[in-house]
Amino acid sequence: MDRPMITHRSSEYKQLHADIEEKLHKALGTDNDIFMVAGSATVLLEGAARNGIREHSLGLTSGSFGDRSIEVATTNGRKVDVVRVPMGKAVKPADIEGKVGKDIEAVHWVSNESSTGVYCDNAALAEEVRSQNPDAS
Repeated sequence: MDRPMITHRSSEYKQLHADIEEKLHKALGTDNDIFMVAGSATVLLEGAARNGIREHSLGLTSGSFGDRSIEVATTNGRKVDVVRVPMGKAVKPADIEGKVGKDIEAVHWVSNESSTGVYCDNAALAEEVRSQNPDAS
């Protein structure tokens, strides 16, 4: 706060953003794209619901943040079928057997449910989704 604020469209900000992105690539050990958002996780959930689901999705939940993902999608007018497992338990591929029909455009879940400390096996869940509907994202 010892100098004037810069705007997000200024050349100074563009340089700052590039510098931060370069450091994040090193810190995260990736060459993949990095998407920085100045907002809460709900901003990303809403963006995903509005842009990744036209009509119908399958929401998987095992805690508060999975519930929030489903709430955000339904609040944005999307139909969401829900698979709920007990809090403190991970969603498993067996939990979604036969639930990813051709009308399901996307399946969403929380990888690391911080409300309970449970981690879901993303690779196994994604493999199960693709085996039922390769067009679902």
